[in-house]
Amino acid sequence: MFKNAEEHGIVHFVRVLEPALAQKYADEVLALSHLWITQIQYFNTFGAVTYLEAFNEKGVLPYSQLGPYHAHKALMNPVFKRHFSQLYEQLCASLSKHLNTPCQLIDDLGYPGFHIYGATKFEGQMDQQFIDSFVGDSWSHLHVDIQYLPHQPAWDQFSEVELLNPMSFTLSLELPESGSALRHWHSIESPVEAQAFNYTTLDERAKLIGDAKLAKYEPGVLTYFIGHLIHQIPAANPLLATDRRITLQGHGIKCDGVWRLYF
Repeated sequence: MFKNAEEHGIVHFVRVLEPALAQKYADEVLALSHLWITQIQYFNTFGAVTYLEAFNEKGVLPYSQLGPYHAHKALMNPVFKRHFSQLYEQLCASLSKHLNTPCQLIDDLGYPGFHIYGATKFEGQMDQQFIDSFVGDSWSHLHVDIQYLPHQPAWDQFSEVELLNPMSFTLSLELPESGSALRHWHSIESPVEAQAFNYTTLDERAKLIGDAKLAKYEPGVLTYFIGHLIHQIPAANPLLATDRRITLQGHGIKCDGVWRLYF
């Protein structure tokens, strides 16, 4: 039975690229590693990242403090346009067809960017001591995506804005040997409760979930969901020294009948 493409809490799969072309874009990301930002060991980001640059441990930063994010966006968007314009065209075309709704980048915000976990181009592999000391089964905490919150000035330029229906998506380009996936639970319908979820303790978050579902990633396949879906990134198991996970990440808000995509 066909699943509503905009129903909350459902993970959808859309083929965007053939695997060989996905790897070509992954190699391009690696070639531009001098523009990455190392967040923690073996986790790098590429692009202006809302959840890291427009939030702090207490929540959303006021717009007056978003200067560094917008400066980073101004530097990276032209780079992305030069190196990945065809990738964005393929992304928007595939997603628009699936949703039966136009999708396009929003220039006022950072274009969809990249997560890079694991071995970098120059190191070639992760340190075995790091792998042996890796704790847990996830590369991220339980969370919901509320990246639209700091960007109200961008949404204010439109007449109709659907902030109650945010989209998040991942396009896998290169994956670990044992694969990768999205671990997810239920969707929190209230934006207020969704925001509160992210700022409770990890133990409290764990009490609010039941059994997890797993959406398996494939190179060249986009996964997306709409709503405040509780999710995290499970670690590769087993984790190999040569493993690498490169994904194009982004979010969308429907404004005046068009999905506006950003990071």
